[in-house]
Amino acid sequence: MNRSMRVAMLTNLTAQASLPVLQSLARSTGIELAHVYFFDTLSSSRKSPWIVLRQFGWKKTGSKVGLTLLGKLRTMFARRFGGNWLMPRSPYEEAVFGRLPWSITADINSTSTRQHLRLLDVDVLLVCVCKNILKSDVLQLERPQCINIHPSLLPNYRGPTPTFWMRYYGESQTGYTIHCMTEKIDQGEVLAQRPLPLDRHKSELQIELQVFTAAASVLEETLLQFNKRGTASMVAETPQDGVAVRSDAAHVAVGSYHTYPTPADRRELKKRLMTRLR
Repeated sequence: MNRSMRVAMLTNLTAQASLPVLQSLARSTGIELAHVYFFDTLSSSRKSPWIVLRQFGWKKTGSKVGLTLLGKLRTMFARRFGGNWLMPRSPYEEAVFGRLPWSITADINSTSTRQHLRLLDVDVLLVCVCKNILKSDVLQLERPQCINIHPSLLPNYRGPTPTFWMRYYGESQTGYTIHCMTEKIDQGEVLAQRPLPLDRHKSELQIELQVFTAAASVLEETLLQFNKRGTASMVAETPQDGVAVRSDAAHVAVGSYHTYPTPADRRELKKRLMTRLR
């Protein structure tokens, strides 16, 4: 008797946008969600708060801290009184309220976490909204295969904050790319990809929730097809250099990598948005 495909997921402890992806896995009838790993972004932030502020700015950092504290209160309440009636606002709340198997890890590449991953006997480690960079010790394992969901049409807008830069350069479309992972960040063969309109009136989080909701709608089918065909070398994937992606920003090089925005970049985006929306 063939067993169900087993998947583990890795996302940030403070993530919000990856919620629809986790909900899709948790409700899947063809996939068994074996475990959810939460990368301990809170511990990482405490060690280097100024780096976090520089990467995300005061407003976004303050919002994340506030939502995280509120989330802790909500999960404490749920554990004590039951949380079936609460609507989850983050993957962490989804895991706690839904009583999913989960743990917090300081590094997915650590020996202890790799050993746990092996014991789970999963087919795929799905990464979505995560700052924890996977290293060769994990990526080169025969199982699980590592797959990422990236909120842009790769090879365009590689990097940790693609939605920021798409808004910055005035793109009219965004999209998702589900792809195999390699040691080169946001590269690897494409399994599924779809363009979506980018609504400039929406916030970065609202746009990414829309993108990941769309990706979640094809996730089960994509993963099951991937598992049916076999390992990455056997899958009929599309190399990223063979993907033709339209861009409204002619001066943005195809395949370029965009890092975290600076405070000056954030101020400039605000000016550009005000100009475009007049």
